[in-house]
Amino acid sequence: MRLDLKIVFLLVIQNTYVCFSQEVTNINIAKELDKFEPVKCSDFIIDFDYITLKTNDSILIDDNPNISIYNQFVIIRTSKNCFLFDRFSGEFIREIGRYGKGPAEFMSTRGLINPNTKKVYFLGWNSNFLEYNFNGEFIKSIKIPNYKDDFETPSIPTNFTYYNHDLVCYFSNTVGTEKKLLQIFNNDDKEIYTFSNSNIFPKSRLTVITGESHFYHYERNLFFKENYNDTIYRVGKEGLIPEIILYTEKYKKPYESKWWAIAQEQNSEFITPFDIIETDSYVFFKFYFKAKSRFGVYEKEKKQSKITDFEEGISNDIDGFIPFIPMGISDKGELIGKIDAYIIKQWFTDNPTKATTLPIQLQKLKSVKETDNPIIVIANIKK
Repeated sequence: MRLDLKIVFLLVIQNTYVCFSQEVTNINIAKELDKFEPVKCSDFIIDFDYITLKTNDSILIDDNPNISIYNQFVIIRTSKNCFLFDRFSGEFIREIGRYGKGPAEFMSTRGLINPNTKKVYFLGWNSNFLEYNFNGEFIKSIKIPNYKDDFETPSIPTNFTYYNHDLVCYFSNTVGTEKKLLQIFNNDDKEIYTFSNSNIFPKSRLTVITGESHFYHYERNLFFKENYNDTIYRVGKEGLIPEIILYTEKYKKPYESKWWAIAQEQNSEFITPFDIIETDSYVFFKFYFKAKSRFGVYEKEKKQSKITDFEEGISNDIDGFIPFIPMGISDKGELIGKIDAYIIKQWFTDNPTKATTLPIQLQKLKSVKETDNPIIVIANIKK
């Protein structure tokens, strides 16, 4: 369901009122929850490319990697490593940075990759980023402005991305008194813009939650959403501009729920969190509801949305192989996914007859070992 509304918004940004008029797309998820419709890959995908990544003992990828694709590179981030592979051959090229407490070594691969500058930023040990280039060379340390990790008045960024050539961080409201929402700064440690947090509460116990917010890029623009808000905003120098509203109605997670007891939150029915991908023709969104994974697709031209069960992935009726699970989007607007090697091995064991009907490229995957690195899947999307 979709409505076009012209809404006038008033925001407070750095104590400055900004007024603007903006067309907003409304997608009512709450009304679609009980209308499960089958979604298959051919609804929005033309075909798939499969990339077999090189495997050896020094470049092993864990179960939950972060996968990015820029130009000829596949960049894989695990908790302590960042590997660069060739997009077309799957050959290993190099490792970027190193985990550790020595010079130019990072604390975590949490951070960001900026394709505009071809730079990679990982969290250091001193409220800072370590900057590397795609050649794996260390460039410099960058202090994150206003980062404060004490227990009394913490100010802790938990999500990161880029805005043009600059860096962006989202500040988690850890004790209820955080005044900052987003902060844009450059690689000279200089704060450029700060967007205010309007959800201020009496001081509560310290709670640090990852996954409270989501960033994505589309048409060279940066978009932002919090789990506690239905609105997807475009981030601009003029403010946070509403672009899409994913209505969750009574299923919206209350902001104060982050301080609830675990039992109270587990017994509540909320739609959370959101993972969003936007292309020229579609808006894809993944979320959890009643402990089950759901997948939604909104078709812009038809102004229609579908929501389906997503526990096993999207039925692959294109080449008849394993269901597809979108994890991100490439710089060329292709959907990115992965299939773990043990799942491929099991599929060939369970489907010997069906395997003979697969395209030759996929039949070659029968030789994959359970301990191999995952296969990267790239989906070419319909226009």
